[in-house]
Amino acid sequence: TLAPAYVNQALAEAIRDCDKAERFLPLPAQSGSDPVLKGMRRGYTSALYREKAALLREFVPDLELGSDWIVGFPGEGEEDYLETERLLDEVGFSSGYVFKYDTRPGTKAAEVEDSVPVEIKKERNQHLNHLFDDHLTPEARAARIGAGRYGAAPCAGSSLALLHISAPTRRTPLSYAVFCLKKKRG
Repeated sequence: TLAPAYVNQALAEAIRDCDKAERFLPLPAQSGSDPVLKGMRRGYTSALYREKAALLREFVPDLELGSDWIVGFPGEGEEDYLETERLLDEVGFSSGYVFKYDTRPGTKAAEVEDSVPVEIKKERNQHLNHLFDDHLTPEARAARIGAGRYGAAPCAGSSLALLHISAPTRRTPLSYAVFCLKKKRG
């Protein structure tokens, strides 16, 4: 999984230029609400997410995005949730995993009152999952089953281009690499 802040033109070009590269990228949005994203300490806004998704699709129009979503984060009001629906609708995703917020001991969020009732979390979870179902075609669902998304595959060409993005976190380092053989430029 790649953090939105690490998406750049070089990544988009590497995916575009590699005909063997999977046209799917897991790019977690988590929420469409800036106050919720700030509370989650995600380090990006919904505007930045939209910008990065647009950049990727500018260079790779057939790119499909997947995302994880958390509903019911402390303080998430109805308008915050609706912002999440809007982001899903505007960006368009080929897959999504929706989770209900659950307090994890030892995290900063655990220090905040879990203000969203369980029934509201369940309702939002079900509704967001239904929205994904409405946006997916049977072909998109079938293509995701058993698809190898994370292996590196060489492209036709004569020189190796390696793009490596590293985004360490407190718990585990995250590495994301795209390997692609590109044709030499004159």
